[in-house]
Amino acid sequence: MWLFFYYHYAMSAHFILGRHKLTNEPTYITAVNLTDKHEFICLDCGKQLTCVLNVPTKTKHFKHRETGCNATSETLLHLTVKEILTKHNIIKLPNGLDFEYMEALPEKKWDKYRPDVTLKSYDKTLYVEVIVSHPISLDKHLSFNKNLAECLIIDLREYSREFDIEQLREDVLESLEYKSMLFHDLDASKSTNNRDDDFGFLLLLGAIGTGIAYITYEEFIKPRLRKYKRRYQ
Repeated sequence: MWLFFYYHYAMSAHFILGRHKLTNEPTYITAVNLTDKHEFICLDCGKQLTCVLNVPTKTKHFKHRETGCNATSETLLHLTVKEILTKHNIIKLPNGLDFEYMEALPEKKWDKYRPDVTLKSYDKTLYVEVIVSHPISLDKHLSFNKNLAECLIIDLREYSREFDIEQLREDVLESLEYKSMLFHDLDASKSTNNRDDDFGFLLLLGAIGTGIAYITYEEFIKPRLRKYKRRYQ
């Protein structure tokens, strides 16, 4: 039986996934029993949840004891993806190769930003940005490029907000459909070390143009291509 993670925003949040205070693990409402029903908090705000259990199985859910949580379905999808990355140690990259990491650090400060997750292997660092609403900013894109930092984009803007968590895990770790890399020109960046300021300025303008083109593609062209492909498959 498929279990779907869902969220609807009204006066309070209702959803079927909560975090157990003792184990720190996301837990489905169907796994909750009367003895531990007071041990769950919201994945987003960390506030106490109430378990609604005296209803048919399909309508059991968690809810906040009081209003004030500003989470959206996008927020909870975003949090769940970061949770998946921190619970595993291998992710398939867009080129089909596996990247094995020893550490997964959510929101670790880098430069003046906090990438969604920083994955560290013994000799490499990979930054991960999870997109559920808007692409990364041009400024952040240029910062990755300037610092020769490798960044994996997981684009879930068109991903269902009513998702099965096992399917989401497979799509994040194994599938190539939602992934792309932010590339930087290593040779060009090194060559600027010994060149004059005018050339450096021209290179910066080129990088800005590349960033704008990337955002235009991600925001407008790519979603339309996906819709076109799905329509004619």
